[in-house]
Amino acid sequence: MRENLHNATASAPGTLMLMGEHAVLHGHRALCAAVDPRISVSLHPRQDRRLRVVSALGEMETDLKSLEPVPPFTFVMEAVRRSGIHRGLDLDIQSGFSAEIGFGSSAAVTVATVAALRAARGEPLDRAAIFEASREVLHAVQGRGSGADLAATTYGGIVLYRANPLEIEPFVRHLPLSAHYLGYKTPTAEVIQIIDQLWVGKETEREILFQEMDQRVAEAATALRQGDLEILARLFRAHQKLQADLGCSDETSEKLLAALEAHDGVLAAKISGSGRGDCLLALGNPSATIPGFQTYPVNMTDQGVQLDGKS
Repeated sequence: MRENLHNATASAPGTLMLMGEHAVLHGHRALCAAVDPRISVSLHPRQDRRLRVVSALGEMETDLKSLEPVPPFTFVMEAVRRSGIHRGLDLDIQSGFSAEIGFGSSAAVTVATVAALRAARGEPLDRAAIFEASREVLHAVQGRGSGADLAATTYGGIVLYRANPLEIEPFVRHLPLSAHYLGYKTPTAEVIQIIDQLWVGKETEREILFQEMDQRVAEAATALRQGDLEILARLFRAHQKLQADLGCSDETSEKLLAALEAHDGVLAAKISGSGRGDCLLALGNPSATIPGFQTYPVNMTDQGVQLDGKS
């Protein structure tokens, strides 16, 4: 009997890590925010058993019987493989932001794909189930990964997150933020490996540093709930120092951080994500720009994954 599938469309927002980078991989808490624009995945059943994916990154077509996840559609193909769907599919991916910038494109496309696959089978929008299925995809593809960005793109808003034991606490708070691209990006897995090597034989000292990060995250969550930007700025700066001590920073990062901190209206600046490239966050004065660096507006969103425009 032919599998009964329907057309389905799901979308999910981008994400930005606010605090807790690296420590979240070791059982500590992190803060991650959902941001617009979004990634949309439209799914259309076929009459054969082939998978065709179309996006701005290119096109790919393969047989479901020999489905092997390969770049640039690794997460999408793994989500399809793990869904157990046997009928062919056309997937059209539309993105409102570049995959080159660290706005959580992998997390957003994974969550949107998982949600669209579930909807094609007639399953309801179940954020907990979507998150769990997406985290399984992440671990299958990447081996390591906290899932903080998956939680933020699934639930929306700012998420206070811990991977183990799993804790997801979404709350609503909009911040005056801007993201500033350093002009290059080191893959997250590579940065993690670099940091691991830096701390070989000094794991106890690193754990103490992670515990300090965790405490700053907890204090920042309280400041966010209270809307206290001055305390949040102090905690941003304290967390940035811990990230630098960990080894996440480099010469260009330090140069841009200093320029941002000196800019009128900027309360604090820090690395967003694994570091050694990608983006820095500036808190306060969202229109702040630094010559020679690309600035991206940050529009936070309370809306996580959606099905065909429905929340």
